[in-house]
Amino acid sequence: MCGEAMDGEDAVEKAKALHPDIVILDVSMPRLNGFGAAKLIKELFPETPILLYSMHYSRVFVDEARRIGVTGYVSKSEDAPTFLMAVDAVQRHRPFFAPS
Repeated sequence: MCGEAMDGEDAVEKAKALHPDIVILDVSMPRLNGFGAAKLIKELFPETPILLYSMHYSRVFVDEARRIGVTGYVSKSEDAPTFLMAVDAVQRHRPFFAPS
């Protein structure tokens, strides 16, 4: 099963309803950003791997993602094979932080 959310609050609600195997969140979402949504989802489902996907890549963002317990972080500027490697790693509960 797959779900798509309109914003961060919707992502949390979808996670509650669907109990996903993996969550991929954009950092820049309305109503609740990706960090906030990731934190809430991690509190509800600590074992669910989360990949943050963003147009912004900064050490501050990566450090915040790690602090929250996100499994991976990849920039939208990465190529498709790198994104797919990130999804594969995170789904296997292996950290993946692309070196943009």
